[in-house]
Amino acid sequence: LDAYLVTQATLPVEALPAAAEKAYETFAAPTPAMVAAAESQAAAAAQQLNRFLAQSPDRSKAWKTFLRWPVLQEQLASQNANTAELTQVLQRLSADESGLEKSQFVTLRRSLRVWIDRALAEKKTAAVAKKIKVYSSELAESLKQYDGNASHWDAMAIAARVNFLQRFDVAPELTASVRRHYSHPNLSAYISSGLISSAMDRAIDEAISIHENILGVRIVGEGQTKGSLQVDLLQDSERAALGLKMQGVTESQTVGTKRSVRVFANSTTSLEATKKVHFSADGFSSQPAQADASTETRVTGLTTRRGNRFVEKLAWRKVASSKGQAQRQSSQRAAVRLQSRMDEEGDKLLTGANQKYGEKFRGPLLRKDAFPRLFEVKSDGQQIQLLMHEASADQL
Repeated sequence: LDAYLVTQATLPVEALPAAAEKAYETFAAPTPAMVAAAESQAAAAAQQLNRFLAQSPDRSKAWKTFLRWPVLQEQLASQNANTAELTQVLQRLSADESGLEKSQFVTLRRSLRVWIDRALAEKKTAAVAKKIKVYSSELAESLKQYDGNASHWDAMAIAARVNFLQRFDVAPELTASVRRHYSHPNLSAYISSGLISSAMDRAIDEAISIHENILGVRIVGEGQTKGSLQVDLLQDSERAALGLKMQGVTESQTVGTKRSVRVFANSTTSLEATKKVHFSADGFSSQPAQADASTETRVTGLTTRRGNRFVEKLAWRKVASSKGQAQRQSSQRAAVRLQSRMDEEGDKLLTGANQKYGEKFRGPLLRKDAFPRLFEVKSDGQQIQLLMHEASADQL
């Protein structure tokens, strides 16, 4: 907790150069116990990855060959690990290979970096301490000269030294303060509701076939659904929220058959469905659709197989008494169908969107440890606001 609280403190800008001058004084070589703890974390991460790979033996063999798995296991079993060998494994884990963005690979990569740095600091304490002292002095000088006219290269010089000090837990309050003062979001984007609507709104006009059983009556027929799909932005301060709304009317002509009686009818079903879709740094997600339908049926005719007037009279009475119940059941069936279809279509759309987002954006950046450290997205009903801060460890 103490170590964490130090990183949350902020030194004044004017105090940064002086703090940098003395930063090297806070360096302490890691103890054997600290190195062992880092190795233990790397071993646990390797076991976790091994269990993950074991789910697919064929792919496991290929991955382990690529990652130089025997080398890693040899170093984990050694009493005196070779950091050069571990660095080769780390380089494989840092390659731009699809799949390395999985959390099991990322966890091993990060724990391996910590282990290598601690092992180096323990074995080559004098060399590391000497470089830290040089970097402390250079950082102090760079901070003195850093102002509104500074160039990208000046920022790189500061960030590279801050990153080195952070790797060896040197002056955490200083490094956190430098990041806090000089690191700022470097991408801001706004997407208007009008742009989203123009891209996603569409008219609906499609023919449907009807095959149902309502109150024991087999019903078949044809219909036409006309309506629209509209996309609106919703208010959400933690992610982008879209509301998909489908409204339409289905006009249908059906024939219901039960034993010797056939009932001819025209129906009008009013449809409405909504579905919420969200977007955040993790990708797209959605909530189950909600649908409602209301059916009005007009019986246009009734016949019996032999034209028995008594049977027809009874049938008309039965139709009249069960019409309300039949309309309610028909409405419920229509709502369920619409809800199911909206979920199916929405999930299909989101699956494709998530795949593209993962393959083109999230995955490659995670593999390179370059995913934005700040990724804020929200919607206010009028626009989606996106704020990012993307910088590698040696950049501000």
